[in-house]
Amino acid sequence: MEPESTQINPPPKLDELAGERRLTIAGVVLAFVWTTYSLNGFRSPTTPIVLSDLDSGSMLRQVVFGGSAMISITLLMGTGKLWTVLKRDAYWWIFGCLLLCSTLYSDNPSLTLKRSVLYICGLLTAGLIVTAMGASIQRVMVLIATLCATAGAVSLIWRGILPAEISTNPGRSGLAGISNHPNTLAPAMTIGVIVFSSLWTETRRGMTLRLIGLSVCLTALILTWSITSFIMCFIGVTAAMLTLWGGYMRGLVAVGLAAVGGAVMIMGKARISEDLFAALHRDSTMSGRDVLWDIVLEQIRQFPIFGHGWGAFWYEGRGRDLVGTWNPRQSHNAYFDVLLDVGFVGLSLFALALIVSARGISRCLHSKTDQGARRAAAGSLGIGFGLLSVYGLQQSFFGKPDSFAFAALLWICLSVHAHGKVFLSLPDSTDA
Repeated sequence: MEPESTQINPPPKLDELAGERRLTIAGVVLAFVWTTYSLNGFRSPTTPIVLSDLDSGSMLRQVVFGGSAMISITLLMGTGKLWTVLKRDAYWWIFGCLLLCSTLYSDNPSLTLKRSVLYICGLLTAGLIVTAMGASIQRVMVLIATLCATAGAVSLIWRGILPAEISTNPGRSGLAGISNHPNTLAPAMTIGVIVFSSLWTETRRGMTLRLIGLSVCLTALILTWSITSFIMCFIGVTAAMLTLWGGYMRGLVAVGLAAVGGAVMIMGKARISEDLFAALHRDSTMSGRDVLWDIVLEQIRQFPIFGHGWGAFWYEGRGRDLVGTWNPRQSHNAYFDVLLDVGFVGLSLFALALIVSARGISRCLHSKTDQGARRAAAGSLGIGFGLLSVYGLQQSFFGKPDSFAFAALLWICLSVHAHGKVFLSLPDSTDA
């Protein structure tokens, strides 16, 4: 007599592995979609770049980020990690709550509500991506590097095989590639260069891929001819290398910096400034930013504590009304725009979230056993330092999930905080 057939259910461990696999795939896909939209806006290779003052793609933006948020909530709830993510990223959620509350006093409540929800959707998606990468700073950095190298490679291919109007903006020379403007592509290539310069590779294959990715991002960066990104790249790579180098190399750099400081004192600040702008083929007004900043500062003084409401100030055509000669859609300064929207309270909360993330970087840098995490943390420090000290003074990107610069910064901040918590929970974490 044959034994009765019984249905054997897979052990819970296999179910968990399948859930983790789905989570990883979803995280990678959403990261790819986020990057594609922020850099490319889903512009096809048959569509030329055109100059326009219209804020196109708002509906597509809502679909992309709204859909990503719904997928993130569903997967995080399904894996039982939603509360962990919300608690882990609490400081970023506090900043998001302020953005939502600014609807109550906003100059344009409907616009503030829409842009605040966009931030919340981006934060949820970022939480899923970091969780899908196992809360590992090294895996998140590899993901960022892969996305940057892919964008750079496709941009170079477009430049090589497609007509010039597909990969070059008619109002600005330099490689735009898959983006609509060189200044959109350049920060992503800069981030790629910094990451590839600091990644830890143990195998010959890994080193080869790292060199290929570095070459692609560096080539694309040079072709964009973005002076701001060049400076950001130099400062970011220098910060990462100084973090990794020993005392001897740091001493040489300190001597070099002292020599430069002495030369500046002897030659004079004014002469150095004039020569520097001339060498970079830039004017001392920073392409009209000085006039714009004077106007923005006057607007900040009107509501210095809580601002005008998140995203409410720069409605369509506001820039031309203020400046008259051109139509800026932002302050071209990340710090000014946060002050403009949510005042000193908002800027303080944003700074607090960054400080908490910096503590996570510090934990990883002091790791004596995990060399990959240490080098990834050094790259993270370089990216953060470059974005905050250079890019943030030229462009507005804080709190904007449709900007790749903020996407990368947010992923890094969440990952170093998560990685630091995981590291502290390990039994041998006393080596840190």
